[in-house]
Amino acid sequence: MSDRRAHIGGIGSGEPPSRWTKNLPNAPTVRALVLVTALKVLLVPCYRSTDFEVHRNWLAVTHSLPPARWYTENTSQWTLDYPPLFAWFERALASVAAFVDPGMLTIRSDPYESFATVVFQRCTVMAADVVLFIGVLWQTSPSLLGSSSRSGVTSRALALTLVAFSPGLLMVDHVHFQYNGMVIGLHVCALTAAHAQRPVLAAVLFSVLVHTKHIFAFAAPAMAAHLLAHHAWAEWRWIGSIDRVGASRRVFAFAASAIAVTAVSFYPIWRAGAMQAMLARLFPFGRGLSHAYWAPNFWAIYNFADKCALVAARRVGLGGYFPAPVGYMAGGMAGHGGTGAQTHAVLPTVTPAIALAVVAVSMAPGVVEHSRTLWPRDRSTSLAQLRRGWQLQRHVHLLRLTAHVTLCAFMFGWHVHEKASLMVTVPLALALALDNANLAGEEGRRRFVFHASEYVFVATVATYAVSPLLFQPREWPIKALVQVIGVVVTRGTLRVAASKCGQKGGKGVEPVVLLGRLQWAYLVLGLPALEWYVTWGHAWVFGAGRMEFLPLMLTSTYCAAGISFAYFVQAAGYFGMDVSNAYTHPCITTRQGARR
Repeated sequence: MSDRRAHIGGIGSGEPPSRWTKNLPNAPTVRALVLVTALKVLLVPCYRSTDFEVHRNWLAVTHSLPPARWYTENTSQWTLDYPPLFAWFERALASVAAFVDPGMLTIRSDPYESFATVVFQRCTVMAADVVLFIGVLWQTSPSLLGSSSRSGVTSRALALTLVAFSPGLLMVDHVHFQYNGMVIGLHVCALTAAHAQRPVLAAVLFSVLVHTKHIFAFAAPAMAAHLLAHHAWAEWRWIGSIDRVGASRRVFAFAASAIAVTAVSFYPIWRAGAMQAMLARLFPFGRGLSHAYWAPNFWAIYNFADKCALVAARRVGLGGYFPAPVGYMAGGMAGHGGTGAQTHAVLPTVTPAIALAVVAVSMAPGVVEHSRTLWPRDRSTSLAQLRRGWQLQRHVHLLRLTAHVTLCAFMFGWHVHEKASLMVTVPLALALALDNANLAGEEGRRRFVFHASEYVFVATVATYAVSPLLFQPREWPIKALVQVIGVVVTRGTLRVAASKCGQKGGKGVEPVVLLGRLQWAYLVLGLPALEWYVTWGHAWVFGAGRMEFLPLMLTSTYCAAGISFAYFVQAAGYFGMDVSNAYTHPCITTRQGARR
């Protein structure tokens, strides 16, 4: 037995484990993954949104029809509107579904929900989450954290707690029904490949991601800037050494990767002459500025301000100057009468071009700052000593830039869904986990506390913002418990991590305060009061069936205020302003702003 153990890599033999062996998940990690999977199994009988029938129909379309007809088939109202690589993923699932219940693969206009279909589709979401687990485990592997890590297990445990047990992911994917875990996991793998000094693989994975779910194109500026600035040019530019030939080859490799993935994805559709139909499905600008349930972003506040301005104008007798039909903001803000010509009554009309321009402008400072940052920052120390440490710092910088650009897209994008907030919270969670492995000293502790406070605030607001998706009374205890337990566990875990961050032996540690009184009042007082009104108070005040839009409008606007606060804090940080006390209690101060 001992000879065999020694032969397979030194486990139990006293020899150092191999690189492959030390990166394998340990027993606590396996138990955590089993636990979260068991929790997902318990959610199988819960409410299913129309997205369940959407994906059931996509199984039928991709299984029954050739690619040439995927983007023209419209028997069901839930037509295929994801890129071709996701359609091929659905087709792969359909090949298994044929053995489970062939009835789910029939194209039909009415919903189909047999017991076998429900169990099968729920299980496919759980199975697809393996991609997210792989991304998190790779991201927190000891081979990447290196000797600067206090404990790779601690960082991995923190990442799994914040990502795998994310209340938002549990509610959106395993109750409401979607595959966000898989595509976010693919994004994490692309980011990790860049950290692992495999930039071409990162470019390939990111291209596959965009051709799987095209909303991740909004994260492209962060990835492109990072690959070009920090992997095309020499990583040690600060000593004046730039390999222009090598840089040109890298740029060519990145471009070739993107072109190759695009060709593989689009060629069957282009060959069938269905490119125009596909693009019309992927970019349905006619759906309007905001979803029927406004995402909690800048446009929710803009819509709310327009509604208030119209009411005020009518009260003072100026309503004739601002004609607007009843319910003009319903149905996705597609314009009065669905024409798209006018979206608001008082404030200026917003077009897709305006929204895209605002997104691009809001992203620019962060992208430029990341591109111009030279690594390592400490030029007095040899590269050999700092290489792994500064690469980890640079990667954390990339994770936070990714969270920022996706937050910009969430704030100002056209027809954004509330579920897109998951694109922001996961990179923030991973950056925290890596900070836990890398930061040292009192300054490192202060930075960790700042970013932990940011995560608690943003994740709590974003999770509450997706809770209206579970609107049936029987699901209310589930979503309430998931959110409360999520906040308590997240806050407790981050407080423990912050108290140990940068300290030796845990001595002399002052109490950790993650959020100030105003922020806690917004979360602990404001959100429960809003939930009471939405669930019970509105019907008690106005009666059943009256002003039904008001609860959702108040939810969107209130959550938008919190998300907007987080956005402006991030933006101010990229402009070099001191934002170190934006979230925390005044007892935690620093002369310099929390660096990204």
